[in-house]
Amino acid sequence: MTPAIAQQPARPSPVTTTERPRVTTERHNYLEFPSHYQELKQLFGQNFLGIEEMDRAFTVQDQHLFSFTPDIQRRALDLLNQKLAEPDVAQLVQKIRSGEIPRDMFMLVLRRGQFSDGTPVTMQSLAQKLEPTLQSEQKGKLIYNSQPNQPYYTNPDQTIISKDNMEWVLVTKDVIPETLSKKNAAQTRVLEQKARRLGLTSHRRSKGWEVEYDFVAMLRAPNIRLFTDPYRYDRTSDTSSGGKSLRVGHGDAKGLNIYRFDDAFSYVGVRLSR
Repeated sequence: MTPAIAQQPARPSPVTTTERPRVTTERHNYLEFPSHYQELKQLFGQNFLGIEEMDRAFTVQDQHLFSFTPDIQRRALDLLNQKLAEPDVAQLVQKIRSGEIPRDMFMLVLRRGQFSDGTPVTMQSLAQKLEPTLQSEQKGKLIYNSQPNQPYYTNPDQTIISKDNMEWVLVTKDVIPETLSKKNAAQTRVLEQKARRLGLTSHRRSKGWEVEYDFVAMLRAPNIRLFTDPYRYDRTSDTSSGGKSLRVGHGDAKGLNIYRFDDAFSYVGVRLSR
């Protein structure tokens, strides 16, 4: 079993305040991360999107869109400890470590559900906050075809928000190859079979905002553009107001494409999340 990360000093009780949250411009001072955290960074390499990587990816014009105070960093480490303590997760990480599963198959991602100004993370808010910077960096748009009338694009209830507004997720970097060229229901069955073969006791698809979140984080931290080589779409767990499944992908310089179809396509698959 993967050893848990050494515990950090006890954190103070959360402080409540009536002040409006602000975007901070102060430089974040990182904790001295424990050795196992560093080992995970080495294991996953460019596919590790942790505290420093997310801070880098979501800092625009010296403004930190996510706050990473020492208390928040300690809580992130606690949550990672809890994730690694789940037996199927520990087994999966061990298989990656031993080479039984290719190192480049999974990403380990720290997801945040709320920006430091209090705005929920949605497909719309990600585009509003990050797209101008991407364009100034000559990396193109974030979303090709925005859809403000659809709940998956604007509704904060679509965002997975724990009481900590953050979670760690193991998610495949690309879609599962066996899910390509299949309709939505058949993809669900294939995903279940794949999860069982990997020894996972639970799994899920990504939501639309999670695809966009991972895409922009990879584009800005390690400078890797997902879903373009090869050309791919991730069919998510979100549906349109008309009941069609949402697929997001093909993230070239024109931006991520968003479409709603249940049909089979050779370039539409599903990523696996745990």
